[in-house]
Amino acid sequence: MKAKIRIFPVISPTHLSLARLSPSKCNIRQDLTTQSSKSHQFETSPSPLYNTAILSDAHIFSHLEFLHEASKEFTGLIDATILAKVWLEQRGLGKEWGGGFLLSMLMAWLMKGGDSNRRLGRGFSSYQIFKVLMEFLGNLLEFSIIKL
Repeated sequence: MKAKIRIFPVISPTHLSLARLSPSKCNIRQDLTTQSSKSHQFETSPSPLYNTAILSDAHIFSHLEFLHEASKEFTGLIDATILAKVWLEQRGLGKEWGGGFLLSMLMAWLMKGGDSNRRLGRGFSSYQIFKVLMEFLGNLLEFSIIKL
C-alpha cells in the first residue's frame, strides 16, 4: 500500500487581526541594514497579494470543510473539479489559479447559490457544472473584471 502524508503548516485565523491584513497594508519587511531610498519605498508599499495568501492559508480548514460539504451535496462537483483542472493545465494557468483550488472554491460557491442569477440543480452532471463555471467566467471577462 502506497500512502502519502502531506503536512500543511498554517496559522490560526485569529492569530492576526483582519485590519493588519488589509490590501493597503505592507507586511513585507526589508533588511534594516540597507538604507537606500528604494528599500524605503518598497517597505512602505502595500502587499495585497502577500496579505491575501496569508488570509487564505489561515482559513484553509474552513475552505476544505466548505468544499467537502459541497461535494457531498452535489455529486458532479468532484468530476467537474477534475475537468476544470485539466482545462487550466491545457492553457498553462494551473499555477496562477492555485492548481485548481480557486476554481474548485468558485464552483462550490456557484453551486451553493453564490450567483443568485442562476438556477442550479443538485443533480447537475460534471459537464453542466463546468459549463456554469465557464459561463460565469465568460461574464467576468466580458466586463473586464479578470484577465486570463
